Amino acid sequence: MDKQQFNKITKETFLEYGFVKQKNLYFLYLNEITIIVKFCSWRGVKSFNYWFFLNNLYDSSVKFEEKYDTMIEIKMEHNSELRGYHKHEILFEEWTEEEYRELLNKMLHSYFDPYKADALQFLKDNDYRMALSKKARIYLRLV
Repeated sequence: MDKQQFNKITKETFLEYGFVKQKNLYFLYLNEITIIVKFCSWRGVKSFNYWFFLNNLYDSSVKFEEKYDTMIEIKMEHNSELRGYHKHEILFEEWTEEEYRELLNKMLHSYFDPYKADALQFLKDNDYRMALSKKARIYLRLV
């Protein structure tokens, strides 16, 4: 699959899931939080990262760049034999469109369905691995 097909499938799949595309970012607007996903490449390893902010902590006067409560790397695990970053890097050049669609859908549902079900409870239950901002931890009564 080439980069153009990758971009097309990524956009279609994210939009079908409920994200809104703005420039090179995908936004999922939920009642309690807003999730932002971005395609990243670091040292040649391609992956998705997401961050979110709790909607009640920021009003419209706060710049978008300052609305931030955590950053998480998405692990699109596809090959248990690989190690480190390579275990979950996006290898779209090696995948068929069908393989990528399947992996992407699985990733979206595994990462974001819990937020759709009950975002605040999910954050409270998974605080130990979220690295939430102090402001978010106070809001969620975790401190």
